[in-house]
Amino acid sequence: MHTHHRISNTRSKDSITRLSLSIILIVFNLPVFSQPTIVLNTAFGSPVSNAAQTGYGDRVMSEAFRRIGYKLETSRLPAERALINANRGIDDGDLARIGGLQKQYPNLIQVPESYLTVDMVLYLRNFVTVNTKFHEV
Repeated sequence: MHTHHRISNTRSKDSITRLSLSIILIVFNLPVFSQPTIVLNTAFGSPVSNAAQTGYGDRVMSEAFRRIGYKLETSRLPAERALINANRGIDDGDLARIGGLQKQYPNLIQVPESYLTVDMVLYLRNFVTVNTKFHEV
């Protein structure tokens, strides 16, 4: 009987070891169960976006993606590089852009929802006749 108790005790230790090993594997593999990440580029700085991802655009878009099960990561790049990377699929998209860019960047799809509107104002020292088209200023 004493031998039977020893065999039973060994089996219990093996079960505990296997259970401990399983728990350790689950804990160290938790990143596998984390939210998928969306990477959006931006050429904007504060107050729209910053490295701490606490800018207005960072916060609004982080919450929107969180609600559908994604984590947002913003990447600050020069404006043209940001668009090229998004268009080529290197990154997932761009944080904020003007409408109509899909003509020049056919792989980008404009989301028909706006979270940011920017009004540009131009101040000049001397009076100048200016055409009302922004791209010509």
